[in-house]
Amino acid sequence: MKYTIKANVYIGRYQKKLNITEQNLIQLSEKKIIKEDSNKVQALEKELALMKQQIQEFSETQDHLVQATFREREMKKTLVNTLKELQDSKKLIETQNKKISESIQYAQRIQQSIIPSSDLIKKFLPESFILYRPKDVVSGDFPWFFEKGDDIYIAAVDCTGHGVPGAMLSLIGCFLLNEINSHAYSLNPNEILDLLHTKVIHTLKQHGDNIQSTDGMDIALCKINLKENEVQFSGAYRPLYLVKGDMLEQFKGDRKSIGGRDIKKEIKFTNHQFKVQKGDTLYFFSDGLPDQFGGSEELKYGPKRIRDLVVQHSKKEMNAIYNLLEQDLSQWQGDGPQIDDILLFGIRF
Repeated sequence: MKYTIKANVYIGRYQKKLNITEQNLIQLSEKKIIKEDSNKVQALEKELALMKQQIQEFSETQDHLVQATFREREMKKTLVNTLKELQDSKKLIETQNKKISESIQYAQRIQQSIIPSSDLIKKFLPESFILYRPKDVVSGDFPWFFEKGDDIYIAAVDCTGHGVPGAMLSLIGCFLLNEINSHAYSLNPNEILDLLHTKVIHTLKQHGDNIQSTDGMDIALCKINLKENEVQFSGAYRPLYLVKGDMLEQFKGDRKSIGGRDIKKEIKFTNHQFKVQKGDTLYFFSDGLPDQFGGSEELKYGPKRIRDLVVQHSKKEMNAIYNLLEQDLSQWQGDGPQIDDILLFGIRF
């Protein structure tokens, strides 16, 4: 608006000057001295033409300014409306985020109430630890523990994905493992994995031509009998490390998942059986730790680094080994993001 006022002032000035110039020309004509002073007349006519042109330009500028003023008003109205819409959207998003956060926190409480605690495991295996770092609030990795007579079943389970989808699959896996082992007879780890594979396929409808899900899980499962000092192990893509002093023996898991991408494979899981002595240590884990990127060259942590560390510090207390693993992982990861859920068991006899 201030620009249009200024334009009007300029136009008024030029109009006044134009009127004076026109009057001068009239006076000159009346006095009949136009021929005698033709140079002055021509100069006045040029000035008159220039003034008319400037008045025309100012008038056009005034029109543009008026239009711009109206556009400015419309833009302000649009801006105010947009701002209100953004504020409303922000409130809606904040409300939805709050509901989602509350739901995820509730899911976390449910998951934590189902998976075994470190205290429960230490009750049966005093010299043990769990290195457990979910990538998100809830986890697709979960520890599993089951007591049956003289046998202890313990597993590190790695479900497809992480976060809420992984956590949902972890609950299915946990309930199915409990169901399989709730019968009177005692099963070996490979038998449990065979049954779990079948039940996951059935539960997730991974059979027939219309497969609705390719999700599954990898697992390292141990059956421990402390009276007989005997360990049985079976794995789906996950290994077991047995450390005896300065020596490490690796028992590889079968190259087959529970459900998921390997549903067409009919091979049975392998059962490994061996004796343990006092001081022997077991390590088994999900793929989150060896797959974690870090270091100066942004490489994977790798299973070799785990093997080297547990052998190098095999004579230390289990709590000290836990702290070393945790610190080494944190230093390796640095400021980089955690890429997956992390779960590792350490058990000393």
